[in-house]
Amino acid sequence: MSHTHPNHKPVFRKNATVQTLRSIYPTAGALKTDHTRSHGITLSTFNPITTGKLVVTTFLALTAAFYPTLGNGDAPTAVSASKQDLIIPYATMHIIQEGDPPSVVVEKAAKVLPRPNQIAWMRLERTFFIHFGVNTFTQVEWGSGREDPSIFNPKELDANQWMRAITNFGGKLLVLVAKHHDGFCLWPTRYTRHSVASSPWRDGKGDLVREVAEAARAHGVKLGIYLSPADLYQLKTNPKNPNGYYGNGSKKVPSIIPTDPGSFQTDPMKGRTPPPGFQSYTYVVNDYNRYFLNQLYELLTEYGPIYEVWFDGANPDPSVPEQYDYQAWYDLIRKLQPHAVIAVKGPDVRWVGNESGIGRTTEWSVIPLSAPPEKFHWPDMTAGGPGQPCKANAWFVSLVVPCRSQHHHPPKQPVVLGFA
Repeated sequence: MSHTHPNHKPVFRKNATVQTLRSIYPTAGALKTDHTRSHGITLSTFNPITTGKLVVTTFLALTAAFYPTLGNGDAPTAVSASKQDLIIPYATMHIIQEGDPPSVVVEKAAKVLPRPNQIAWMRLERTFFIHFGVNTFTQVEWGSGREDPSIFNPKELDANQWMRAITNFGGKLLVLVAKHHDGFCLWPTRYTRHSVASSPWRDGKGDLVREVAEAARAHGVKLGIYLSPADLYQLKTNPKNPNGYYGNGSKKVPSIIPTDPGSFQTDPMKGRTPPPGFQSYTYVVNDYNRYFLNQLYELLTEYGPIYEVWFDGANPDPSVPEQYDYQAWYDLIRKLQPHAVIAVKGPDVRWVGNESGIGRTTEWSVIPLSAPPEKFHWPDMTAGGPGQPCKANAWFVSLVVPCRSQHHHPPKQPVVLGFA
């Protein structure tokens, strides 16, 4: 199925905005004013904020018309000017100071720019999402983590045929589900046998991620990876895997990534040799986050350029808590694939707030946060039931995800991350 980014008309006139940019930056005259798939800013979105420090940043990428070319090719990243007599420049982030009057808050909000990777993502216009795994053969939305790998044997799988279908529909990027909530991995990961390596497909020597990556390159399609934080196979209560890492209560310890698979738990500071051109990194994490980081490392170092990394926020079992170490995940992605956008549970691209296939008319690009996006703690589902409202001031790039009505998320569910 495909996911598209909703079209919304800006609240203020685009021509006036472009004219303003032209008066500030001469190079802005060459900017496009076509707002196909653009996301505008509404000044009325921002309530007057007069106490505390908030960061106003962009998540839902703005149209290119709002992004001037600066002298060094980059927009400034953070500006904290708060006096009304100062000229507030355009920047990718503005810091709202205590005492900022509403007029300054509004102007800062209006002058937040998208980051380069957000603009690149918006210009893709149409991306596709393929969820193909063991539950393709069990015909359920979520797997259980107890599936027998032997059911995965798509003998006639042709990744090139997938790419032909995608390019025929104008697709420029494919997000492939490498691992869904069932924990079954579509590549022969070193860190679990619950993967294609234990299936009869290609005599146990298949690697679906590699076949898709190679076909994507051959057809000019960019590749993104979906890696589910939830993992029912690794869930400690799964009788099929009684030594699972998810929710096992392990302590955080210094860990080399990539970790030597043979000493994954006994000596996490023993690493394995990184692929050519890459290096090792150290994080202080528990067993499951070490497992997740190692799988991220495999996917981001062995399959060529990755343009999007998609994290879901589903909770496999409310009775088994597991704290995801998002900061470590983000850091590793930035080191290994610095131009990739981090989607849905990340600082670049956000879920649109429903799964009915149509974005609402009030989806905007700029929101206030209590910390910079890379350090902001995005509420997830691990502490409560699915769909539980979260309190946060947040906003990232919105995706419209079409789905069936019986999907886990109700089609009209409110935005999880919004104004508290």
